[in-house]
Amino acid sequence: MHTWGHRFPPTGVLLPHGQTFGRLCDASAVMALDAVETAEVPVQLLSQTYDRGRSHLIAPGQAAESIVRQQIQEPRLFALSTTTAPQPGQEHAWQYRVSHIDGRHWDVVAMGDPNGDALPVSCGKEPMARWQWPVVSDSGR
Repeated sequence: MHTWGHRFPPTGVLLPHGQTFGRLCDASAVMALDAVETAEVPVQLLSQTYDRGRSHLIAPGQAAESIVRQQIQEPRLFALSTTTAPQPGQEHAWQYRVSHIDGRHWDVVAMGDPNGDALPVSCGKEPMARWQWPVVSDSGR
């Protein structure tokens, strides 16, 4: 499977869960593989350095769910679910609700922002503007 993550080598996808990771080293890759049995993200990988979100979500949704997961230090993959709607009148803005199985939820806005130098998206591709998805989250309710 091609993960489109050459800017963050090496990358990995935790199957069958779809959790993606970037910038793995030997030790963090072993941690990720060990997590398959427990369906958890290793606490050491709950950061923007490693956590790339779940593959069934589009990029801003991955960012929204990942930032909530990091803020509350939630390792269980199935503890969070994420729903979305575009922000009316705002190009490249998405409103997400990240819900926890315990009933808490966070409303998160992810705003697309081309930032910095153009980089290839993948091997053999032309450089493109880098998109970042900064998110603003309210506290869990």
